[in-house]
Amino acid sequence: MCSEIKYMQPDGNAFDGVIWIVKSALAVSILLAATSGLSYASFRAGQANPPRTLNWNALLKAIAAVETGNNPQAVNEREQAYGVYQMRNLALIDANHSAGTNFSLYDLQDTRVATSMLRAYCHRYLEAPYTVDKVVDLWNGGPTGKANADYKQYVKNLYEEYK
Repeated sequence: MCSEIKYMQPDGNAFDGVIWIVKSALAVSILLAATSGLSYASFRAGQANPPRTLNWNALLKAIAAVETGNNPQAVNEREQAYGVYQMRNLALIDANHSAGTNFSLYDLQDTRVATSMLRAYCHRYLEAPYTVDKVVDLWNGGPTGKANADYKQYVKNLYEEYK
């Protein structure tokens, strides 16, 4: 959860748009191929009518709503978390490694890049079939799991947004 959201523009350095588009297309292609075997989603105990398949769009919208209120330009300076999903540098390094890309934290302010990096991060650490629980646990707790003290409240907030 982000309490110190500020607006930040990229550092002003020029970039080659063609290279960025090729990197984005490559990352999306890799991720689509890697996640094509998605199966059912398991909800936490007590959730009524769990869906049979993971709805990535709904889950991504829920994560964005909880993390930043859907603000792709959000930056949490205290945690150095960027973009709509508030990805940190170590997670981005893992995601870039998984997708064979080299995006920066500033690149995460583009929702398409942030989405592809979140999915690459999941692909690096999760085994198919992906479930809502697995993705939420990884995104909030990292590869080591539910160690975050705010984990229960985060999960509650996310499931309220997930539709």
